[in-house]
Amino acid sequence: MKITLVIIFLLLFKINIADEGFWLPLFLEDVNEAGMKSMGFNLSAKDIYDTNQSSMKDAVVRFGRGCTGSIISSEGLLITNHHCGYGQIQRLTTLENDYLTYGFWAGNKKEELQCPGLTVSILAYMKDVTDDVLKNVSNNLTLNQRDSLINLNIKEIIDSEYTRNEKTKNNYDISILPFYYGNQFILMTYEIFKDIRLVGAPPSSIGKFGGDTDNWMWPRHTGDFAYFRIYADENNLPAKYSARNIPYTPKYSFTISIKGVEKNDFTMVLGYPGTTTQYITSYGVELITKYENPIAIEMREKRISIFEKYIREDERTRINYSAKQAGVANYWKKMQGENNGIKKYNGIEKKQQLEKQFNEWVAKDKTRKENLGQLLENIENTYQKMKDAKLASIVFFEAGYAIETVRFCRNFDTLINYSLEDILNSDIIQTEIIALKNTIESYFNKTSMKIDKEIASTLLPYYYLLDKKYIPDIFLEIEKKYKGSVESYVDDVFDNSVFTNKTKLIKFLERYKPKHVRKIQKDPAMKLYKSIYDILLYKIYPVLDVYEPFLNDYYRIYIASLMKMEPEKRFYPDANGSLRISYGNVAGYYPADAIYYDYYTTTTGVIEKSKSDVYDYEIEDEVLSFFETADYERYAHSDNTMRPCFITTNHTTGGNSGSPVLNAEGHFIGINFDRVWEGTMSDMFFDDSFCRNISVDIRYILYITDKYANATHLINEMNIVE
Repeated sequence: MKITLVIIFLLLFKINIADEGFWLPLFLEDVNEAGMKSMGFNLSAKDIYDTNQSSMKDAVVRFGRGCTGSIISSEGLLITNHHCGYGQIQRLTTLENDYLTYGFWAGNKKEELQCPGLTVSILAYMKDVTDDVLKNVSNNLTLNQRDSLINLNIKEIIDSEYTRNEKTKNNYDISILPFYYGNQFILMTYEIFKDIRLVGAPPSSIGKFGGDTDNWMWPRHTGDFAYFRIYADENNLPAKYSARNIPYTPKYSFTISIKGVEKNDFTMVLGYPGTTTQYITSYGVELITKYENPIAIEMREKRISIFEKYIREDERTRINYSAKQAGVANYWKKMQGENNGIKKYNGIEKKQQLEKQFNEWVAKDKTRKENLGQLLENIENTYQKMKDAKLASIVFFEAGYAIETVRFCRNFDTLINYSLEDILNSDIIQTEIIALKNTIESYFNKTSMKIDKEIASTLLPYYYLLDKKYIPDIFLEIEKKYKGSVESYVDDVFDNSVFTNKTKLIKFLERYKPKHVRKIQKDPAMKLYKSIYDILLYKIYPVLDVYEPFLNDYYRIYIASLMKMEPEKRFYPDANGSLRISYGNVAGYYPADAIYYDYYTTTTGVIEKSKSDVYDYEIEDEVLSFFETADYERYAHSDNTMRPCFITTNHTTGGNSGSPVLNAEGHFIGINFDRVWEGTMSDMFFDDSFCRNISVDIRYILYITDKYANATHLINEMNIVE
């Protein structure tokens, strides 16, 4: 394998490695191993990633669409965050079996619950294919020509990879991802498992303790964990759900340590971090923190307040809206912390200092000045040209598309298209109607029209803040027919639309004929959906589609140039959903003047918080008395306390939820689940003096599993070392 230009830059020097970075396991041996060992790592890079032998990568999975999980037994037992499995637990919850409130524990494998639609992906291998992807790509090509050639090369490489290994066609997924904005390309091959079952989850008073109040905060006392199991066919291969499937036998499963963590201990996090923009310029940071985040925060805050008003009215509303509220609140709070952190630690100013240094470096060389002299100015101008469209996109997703009725109407696009195309085959129409009836049943069972109506009335007025060309046509009707009253318009929509009434909608579909398509198109809710969605398709996307490719290409050149300007610096690629490792140490931090946060919490904090009047700290008497006994046995720390959580300097982001936290011996010591509020700007700007990731201690997890849930059969599955 040829070492690419990027890696050459990384190898030009030997210095101590900082905690910062999402590093590719493929290059650990050459780029990171020495630095990791200097920080306390006692193994080798091949223990983490090896394609010829089993290694830690084989026990780290992509859980669902946006989390990570870990295999912790030879029988495919999987552990991840409670909040990662929350949607699955919610879907399995009924009024009769409230697994959200009271938890769930399968007494044996036969009692484990199927999770339809949930998949787990395990990386088989990755390899550098940069040279092949960039074959025949030259600086003489236009941007469109460059992208077209790269896409063609990628297709040929993937097709060849599938052909080379026949079994990949059925059981594997192959993709090629760009790194450093297209300076490097890595091929990823994943084995996809489709039969995943819920094994155990604590009650929400443990798994979600602290709720939105503590989200992104430290100190933390959340037992954020849940168990699942991977099932496979008799050949240990991925298969759809079947009662005949058996627990998956992994190539590798983590050994669990209950020794505990101490200050300055080496730690590493393996996982699938989603998206970061570490190399974003000051112009990008300014757009996000001064324009995009504030309006998104405001809209989410209003949606959350509506949820909170109704969520305590009855059990069904609580069950249906708990996950929705958590999803909205999660990023709402993150954006606030991000803005505060960038402001407090002068993130924009520090980006500007780098840009000033870059321009000075460019000016020192005639060739650089000719090729790069306008680069930062081009980036700034591109952001300005995109600004209005970006804000309109925010309003679309945080206001228009936040209305569930609007999203629901999109399900009928196919039926409309079939009808307009005069499909003569009635079976095709009927098949689509049957599918829609199933969707309708699920949708109305989980959606409150009262809540959705209030959200629509509250959020639609935000469209008036946009440039006129991004305001949907439906607002002309609001001005004329309803005299500008959004509330009156929304009342009319929800009172008269067939899409807000389950009974009317089902009756309409039962007698549906293609000629009835006009009734769908004229329905007030459908008109609202089309008007809002047309702005996205025909006004917002065309602008972004023009400028984002140029912006990405400018960043490609910018990063390659920064590497030449700073050959002594190690550049790590931004997170993009691929397997990464970050490493650091156990450490507390100073969030403000004269305030110090220690690196761990104890169950004393659970008891203290439970005595407050805060709803998120409510805990059942049974659970509380369990903590008050203080009989922690083998799971206690050396000072006889129980420590629910700890913090480290590992660089993490969204997608790292559920990631294993490992010690210097590669033993499992906790599950990553959050970051501290002061450091949430780490997606754009990382500083290890205050950026901390939060993990639930494995000893707390085992204590709950063993002593509270009496699930000793799960404990017996694990390889636990003292």
